[in-house]
Amino acid sequence: MKRVAIGGLKKRVTILEQVHTSDGQGGFTETWQEVGTVWAAIEPISGREYYEAMQLSNDVTHRVRMRYMDLTPHEKIKYDDRVFDIIAVIDVNMEHRELEVLCNERT
Repeated sequence: MKRVAIGGLKKRVTILEQVHTSDGQGGFTETWQEVGTVWAAIEPISGREYYEAMQLSNDVTHRVRMRYMDLTPHEKIKYDDRVFDIIAVIDVNMEHRELEVLCNERT
């Protein structure tokens, strides 16, 4: 797994977190709110990598690399008008320096 240089983090992405708001009738409304913006590298997964990633999930379409932060598969990543569902979050070499995030682009 190649490491991404700081200069390779050229995309400004927004992290979205799910929020449940009471509807006043015992239910809730689900919305997504912005919780932060970070620099990242976004790359589509090649055909071979996609085939291998299918072992994890057949929906993995992109790899997002960014500096380490507290991120879970319950959040989303937004870049411009594109939204990515997070499938898996990998702490590269368990060093708390860099994340590799496997995502599925919503269409």
